[in-house]
Amino acid sequence: MEGYVYLIKEFHSNTYKIGKAVNVENRLKIFNVKLPFKWELIHTIKCKDYHRAETKAHNIFSTKRVNGEWFDLSDGDVEEIKSDSFKKVINSNKKTKKRFDYTEIYLKPTQIPGVIKDKSVDEHKEKVNHHFGELNERLKEYDKNFNKMVKDQESIHDDLMMEINKTLNMFRSDKKRKENLFTLLYKRIKKSG
Repeated sequence: MEGYVYLIKEFHSNTYKIGKAVNVENRLKIFNVKLPFKWELIHTIKCKDYHRAETKAHNIFSTKRVNGEWFDLSDGDVEEIKSDSFKKVINSNKKTKKRFDYTEIYLKPTQIPGVIKDKSVDEHKEKVNHHFGELNERLKEYDKNFNKMVKDQESIHDDLMMEINKTLNMFRSDKKRKENLFTLLYKRIKKSG
């Protein structure tokens, strides 16, 4: 089935979504409602079989998957996705292989030439633990910000519902205010929209 594979970047944690849609514009409208962070459409690729093309793209970058359709891509990966050769690969009938990621190589510190020979394993363990600690702190901060954002949205929703109920009660109680009320509602909707 014809459709598109698209690439979206979200700016909170700088991850990318590789997704599929028959109509990208309609899908983006849904994102405006569902995604609580700033994002940008980076690229679209027209495909003969967009289901298979998306699966191929996911397989190619499987080592960089963060969660579901979200990936931690480098600038080079993004440029690769934008290339004509990538379009040909995901539209072809050939099977694609998982891209080899050098982070999957596990070596003893003494096996890396000229880099770690003069440092002890304990020093490297300490550095790794330090980096994990930093990542953990960043995750906690992200969770804290996300939870705050959810509470803020709930508060805005509650305030809006109170305004609507207040306005409806005014409408029910005073027939003379109807014309003013409709004008007021129109202005509020136009201002918030």
